[in-house]
Amino acid sequence: MTSGKLLQALLALPFLGIPSVFALSHDVINRRAVPTVTIQNGSISGIQLGSYAQEGFFGIPYANNPPPRFGRATRHNGSLDGFQATAYSEFCPGFGGDDIYLYGQGYKAGESCLTLNIVRPSGYDKGANLPVGVWIYGGGFSNGGSPDHRYNTTWVVDRSVQMNRPILTVTLNYRVSFFGFPNGQEVVDAHAQNLGLYDQQLALQWIQENIAAFGGDPAKVTIWGQSAGSQSVAYHILGQGGSTGSSLFRGGIMESGAASWNPMYTAGQAQAAFDAIVGNTSCANASSSSNSSVLGCLSSIPFAELNASVAMSTATWQPNVDGDILQDYPSKLLAAGKVAPVTIMHGCNTDDSSQAAPKGTNVTKDVSDRLFKSWPNITTDVDVAYVFSNPLPTQNPLGDRPGDAELAKLMTSMWVSFINDLTPNNHQINDTVHWPSYNRRAQDFVFQRFDPYVEVDDYRSAQIDYINSIGQYLSH
Repeated sequence: MTSGKLLQALLALPFLGIPSVFALSHDVINRRAVPTVTIQNGSISGIQLGSYAQEGFFGIPYANNPPPRFGRATRHNGSLDGFQATAYSEFCPGFGGDDIYLYGQGYKAGESCLTLNIVRPSGYDKGANLPVGVWIYGGGFSNGGSPDHRYNTTWVVDRSVQMNRPILTVTLNYRVSFFGFPNGQEVVDAHAQNLGLYDQQLALQWIQENIAAFGGDPAKVTIWGQSAGSQSVAYHILGQGGSTGSSLFRGGIMESGAASWNPMYTAGQAQAAFDAIVGNTSCANASSSSNSSVLGCLSSIPFAELNASVAMSTATWQPNVDGDILQDYPSKLLAAGKVAPVTIMHGCNTDDSSQAAPKGTNVTKDVSDRLFKSWPNITTDVDVAYVFSNPLPTQNPLGDRPGDAELAKLMTSMWVSFINDLTPNNHQINDTVHWPSYNRRAQDFVFQRFDPYVEVDDYRSAQIDYINSIGQYLSH
């Protein structure tokens, strides 16, 4: 197990707009062969990516769209023969800053959103057996989407080719907010919890079945995410009591998010928020004697009506214990050793969430009271710009200070190394200290613009021990 602390990155400001690498002219497309791939559902075509020697396949449905509202998605069972995978799909419906980009514009959203995107270096096809990095976006399980151009993997793939360690990347969409993580007794009775996590798992199963056709190796998949995406990685490592993760991936990269990060509300705790959403729709008159009729009504009303009601809710909709993908609270699963046997790289930003921390906290009781009060709303800064080496003016731009570009190159190279070899140390950057295995000694790798270093992991140990001691109560 490898652990590290990631550099505190720049604060995020929203942005969209198709990056230049995706803004292909017809002239570029016509001069270069259109890549085609035959998967289980038929032959699909992609696009050449601008001036980069890469090929992209965007908006591939991995599930039947739209998925059943308040039901688990099912694998896409129709023919995709002739499908043109040339554009991102819409976002899954959500609410938050990650759904808004530069100039206050919003991404298009809708329920037909369960798609994934693949970028590969040109010249690699079936049989190439490239390692696969699968990105899961964050957004507090409330918003976000793979078309967010902070998550453009072009420069990660390009760096992998420069290193002569080429990889293939996948980014995926999953349901968020009330559509992805509903809760309440009606939801529990219908086995409709954690739909967003099951979306992710279905996408991972699709990758196992189809990625070889693109030149990827299904035995060399690393799942990778930030914030809620990082939590998702943790939940899959614990998924089904740790019994299924290793069949879907061999490694996990977790940036600023852990298994016990958010509270997990019971159906009873969530019921008032669920009832409030129902009460603001035409389903308010559905028979209260039949739980299925209430959920069935919500499933059948127009999307705009339900979406407007969800937008009025102040509740946070999060993953919770469902007895299946999350068989128990993460703290208990971890304590019981119900963890998939995979290698992880796990880190956070220095003083993560400090911008949300209350000031003037001087005694233990104040700490406890304020943690319990603020826990659902704690946020993280992002290191995404450095890991993705993204030079575009996104909502989280890469800095232009001395050393920023070099730091981004190091981080991108380490991530490529981990996806290839399950170690960050084959990065091919000179004069960088070795990142030690956490199994051998509790040490962190600390990223900074100049002279990264290794430190013993005893930072604020007394405070961390205290938080760990109450963690099981914070999370449920």
